[in-house]
Amino acid sequence: MSLSTNIHIFCALLHRDMLLLKQNLLGKVIDGFIMCFVIITATGYLLPALGMPQQMIAPMFVNIFFNIFFMFGFSMSINFANEIKNKGRVFYLSTLPTTRFWVFASYIANFMIEATIIVMPLLAIGLFVLRDRIILVAPNPLLFVLIYIASVVFFGTFMLLISIHYTFDWFLDNIWARRLTPMFNFGATFFLWKQAFVVLPWFAIITLFNPMVYICEGLRAGFIGGDAFINGWYSLIAIIGFTIATTLTLNVSIKKRLDPVC
Repeated sequence: MSLSTNIHIFCALLHRDMLLLKQNLLGKVIDGFIMCFVIITATGYLLPALGMPQQMIAPMFVNIFFNIFFMFGFSMSINFANEIKNKGRVFYLSTLPTTRFWVFASYIANFMIEATIIVMPLLAIGLFVLRDRIILVAPNPLLFVLIYIASVVFFGTFMLLISIHYTFDWFLDNIWARRLTPMFNFGATFFLWKQAFVVLPWFAIITLFNPMVYICEGLRAGFIGGDAFINGWYSLIAIIGFTIATTLTLNVSIKKRLDPVC
């Protein structure tokens, strides 16, 4: 099958997804603005008033990426898990004259575009509102962009994996408690890894097996700069490694769920 045919089908699938996104864009924008308001209010005003140091405002504000990735990623995973359960759209797409790589790549690309359309305007709004409160040390735009792209690719791949790897009932009943909650709360979302290492070294070392640590710390390293975070380039390499491992696992899960006789 020619590359041009695969790309043509991929673009057609992505175009369809963009039409659906256009129809649902207002609701997603509203969701994003609510989340942005909560993060700006909490990190920029409430927590500092309760004693949080000003230098922590920027690291906590970067959580806007993490939260939106989780929100839209989990929404995608629920929809995809429902497709698998009811033998929906994904089974039809699997019959198209292209490889499954391009089919699932369209899901991930759609997630990347959707998340970026929402998060970037909110980032600009947050930076404007908190311009007198956020302390940036040595931002690295190139590193930030690379880690952002790697992070959103990982989230798209990971959310597809959890939706196809587990049965629908197990997914609904257990995925938050047994998978996402530990990853989210122990993913350096509410703390800096180096500070955690000083206080609880054994705990900090264990969290290094959590890809969310590298996403949070990497985005902070690129966005803020300085030596308060894990080296951004190390984080980028780790995110790429976790993405490769997730992709390989996803490929196995796809074969088991879509080709059960194999």
